[in-house]
Amino acid sequence: NLRGSLPIGLALVFTGILNSQMTPLTKARLVFLDWQHPLPGCRAFTQYLHSDNRIDAAALERRFGPFPTDPDEQNRTWYGIYQTVRDVPSVSDASKGYLFGRDYAALMVLAIVIFGVLALILIKTPLLCIGYIATLFIQYLLAANSARKHATRLITNSMAIASQEKKNA
Repeated sequence: NLRGSLPIGLALVFTGILNSQMTPLTKARLVFLDWQHPLPGCRAFTQYLHSDNRIDAAALERRFGPFPTDPDEQNRTWYGIYQTVRDVPSVSDASKGYLFGRDYAALMVLAIVIFGVLALILIKTPLLCIGYIATLFIQYLLAANSARKHATRLITNSMAIASQEKKNA
């Protein structure tokens, strides 16, 4: 019925508006559950550099300088690498995948709060209500995991391609 769908429609619009108010940093925090250094590039050299055998670490270091261990410096250095290869299809595709997953995960956190409250009010069957909220939570977990996997590919693809550029030129 129309009266029942009005609060849900308004909640959907409100959720979209709230999502647009969240900063990229806040969304990354929701994906990585790391409040201090949530951006994926913060782990570029300590976690990802040696996890992908396509990356020629020595060539990358010659081209971009020594690898920092401080998370913020890692992110800045990795971002400089990313800027040199961001238009390469495998890098831009991984970036799009990360951004989509990150935004979807943030939407699901908002949906859990907003639609979870609505579910508690509107759904009279407790088991159905729990199932609905659990479904939203599972979507958050899947979206956050997808964003993390795409972020890993974004970082490793960027470093692998940048480490090969001088050799192929």
